[in-house]
Amino acid sequence: MDSVAIYRDLGLSKQHSGTVESVSEYRHILQRSNLVLSAALNEFQGLAVPKTATDGLCRGNRGIGVVPISTISNILWSVLMAECGFRKEQLHGARRQGRRLGLSLRLMRTLFVSLGRIAPTLMGRWAWRLWFRTRRLPESAAGKRVAGKALRETLDVSGLPVAVYRWGRGPVVLFVHGWSGRGSQAAAFVEPLVHAGYQVVAVDAPGHGETPGERTNVLECAAVLQEVARFCGPVHAAITHSYGGMVLAYAMRHGLGVGRVVILSAPATPEFLVDGFTQTLAMPPAVVANLLQRLDRSFAGDYRERISMLNNVRELKVPALVIHDVDDASVPWEHGEMIAAAWPGARFLKTRGLGHGRVLRDRETVAAAVAFITQ
Repeated sequence: MDSVAIYRDLGLSKQHSGTVESVSEYRHILQRSNLVLSAALNEFQGLAVPKTATDGLCRGNRGIGVVPISTISNILWSVLMAECGFRKEQLHGARRQGRRLGLSLRLMRTLFVSLGRIAPTLMGRWAWRLWFRTRRLPESAAGKRVAGKALRETLDVSGLPVAVYRWGRGPVVLFVHGWSGRGSQAAAFVEPLVHAGYQVVAVDAPGHGETPGERTNVLECAAVLQEVARFCGPVHAAITHSYGGMVLAYAMRHGLGVGRVVILSAPATPEFLVDGFTQTLAMPPAVVANLLQRLDRSFAGDYRERISMLNNVRELKVPALVIHDVDDASVPWEHGEMIAAAWPGARFLKTRGLGHGRVLRDRETVAAAVAFITQ
């Protein structure tokens, strides 16, 4: 589909091309146009709004007023732009104060503010889709080097080919990455652990790294960890980062055996993630309520209660070291303190100046984690 056809079908003028951030992004949008527009049409299929809510848009309609095609065209274009730019935006957790909002995020916020009040069910459905949508961030140079030295395998988990990385021989130390992360983020831990006689195992969760998919959730990722443990053997210890802590805690509460655990930068409660997500997208209260209802229906119960890290660690009888940086702008350090307090016998280590991501590469932090695992 060429650009003229896209603009004609959307009912837009060529001037709207100014909203594209770059020529390369525009070409990318053209390549994905059929797929994304089809998804957008499915999202808005059957959209009918009470006449009182659309009098200013469609005067003269009787009974149920339907949003005019020109408005729908602009909505579809906004969805198209927002979906194509989504991978640039971090929606879960807190956002650094003063951080500039990208174009795609501004478009999404506008959609939620403008449509959320008149069509909360529709926008709740879109919010639900976005909640589970994953992003693949570029792999670091260090990650590429370490991944190149790994024994790389593929593990079938319910028909999904999950990428598995293994370094060294000996008792298994499992690395569990966070949202938008990948297995090669274990890079700084590989050499010292292998040197100490351990085998480091990491996976790319569904929709992350080399594992296919565009959506996932805590329950699916926990099932992957269960299969990896069966595949690689007993897990002596585990190291988790961010969202990976919630995944491991859920898996352990449901039978995954792990001897020792290091938790880095983990969120204590899903409410924190939901609040950050809904505030980032400027969702009206009715949309938030619809999103929460959908989450509970999707998982046959209170999803937030089930994945809460605080709930899942209270009965664990496994030694744990919880590490969190006071300058973490994504997940405040108090979350680490709460997790350590809820986990019987856990130790809490507070670091400074590392933020949310550099804690994975800091020499002193890595040394503390390795010492805890090998003691």
